[in-house]
Amino acid sequence: MKYARSIFLLLLLVVGAVGFALHYGWLTNPWLSSAVGGDQKTPAVDPAEEGKLRVLGWLEPVGGVVDINGIPGDRLESLLVAEDAAVTKGQELAHLESRAMKQLQLDVLTTQVEEAIARREAEVQLAEMRIQTAKLGIEKVNLQETEAESLREKIKLLDDNLALAQKDHDRMRELKNRPRAKALSDQVVSEQELDRQRLLVHHAQTELAAAKAELKRLQAMQNLATKAAEADLKAAWASKNEVSAAVPVKSLQQKREMARLELSLAEIKSPCEGRVMKTFMRVGETVSQKPILRMANLDRMLALAEVYEVDVKQVRVGQTATIHSKAFHAPKDKEGLRGKVVQIGRTVNTPELKSLNPFAKADRHVIPIRILIAAEDSAEAAQFVDLQVDVELHGRDKKQN
Repeated sequence: MKYARSIFLLLLLVVGAVGFALHYGWLTNPWLSSAVGGDQKTPAVDPAEEGKLRVLGWLEPVGGVVDINGIPGDRLESLLVAEDAAVTKGQELAHLESRAMKQLQLDVLTTQVEEAIARREAEVQLAEMRIQTAKLGIEKVNLQETEAESLREKIKLLDDNLALAQKDHDRMRELKNRPRAKALSDQVVSEQELDRQRLLVHHAQTELAAAKAELKRLQAMQNLATKAAEADLKAAWASKNEVSAAVPVKSLQQKREMARLELSLAEIKSPCEGRVMKTFMRVGETVSQKPILRMANLDRMLALAEVYEVDVKQVRVGQTATIHSKAFHAPKDKEGLRGKVVQIGRTVNTPELKSLNPFAKADRHVIPIRILIAAEDSAEAAQFVDLQVDVELHGRDKKQN
């Protein structure tokens, strides 16, 4: 009994291994080979089909499909567009619940910026007035310099007057003190006249000393006034330069820009011109990783096809192709859509599309190619985004469009 059970389990393992090998193409299916009259290898190029290469693909817009998301955790307040609606770039698509609060924050910061600018302008005007006052003080000091120069001229004149008076006094005293002509000198220069001249000399000395003292006082006051005026001017300039630091206008402007950016995140806008393909959320739902809606520009369409790595050498840029699907409207369901290869990928991937043949190999690698659909056929393709299609790449002997 145990021997029969072991044989049964062994047969099950053999059958499973054979089925697995047939599914992934490691063994040839003899029944399928006899049905088609030979070894089933699914040749990429059928000589009977004039060198055509048939691959699988799917339709998508040239610019791809764009998922419009919101801030996770926020709530959808309003949806402003419906499915299949045409939208322009920058058009508002939806509003989030946080929009009102962020708008209020932006308004507050805008008011703060305006107030800060007004305060800074007032501070600048005050500093300008202090600068002008300090400059007037310096000009006043310069006027004192003119007064000092006049005083110097007066001192010079008084010095000359003193020298002249002293000279007259010395001459009169000499005449009076001559011994031989004493009587004559007494008649010429009296003692009273000599005393008067001595008084004139003393008066001239006093005036000269007073003028020099006044000049010294004026120079001292001028030096102090100059230092005070220069200090006031320096302080006024420093006050004007510190206005920017005292009134933080720039930082408030940056905060306002941040608030404006946060508000834009609560106002969902279209990043491009296109059409709303599908909406995923309803008003009142909490925003998560799921997109709010999906949109795309459907003006030009292309087919993304997967070519097996061993067949990609038969593909070239500019090669014409025909895209087939029974979903197309007549007569395109039979004629197919025309296209041209515009790009051949450089990476080898595993197939994303599955063949309807259950015995087709599943471990083969593919290279993606992009086929731009003709402009006159893009409208038909735009009705079937993500549709799986059959792509027929024409051989080299096919006339190029």
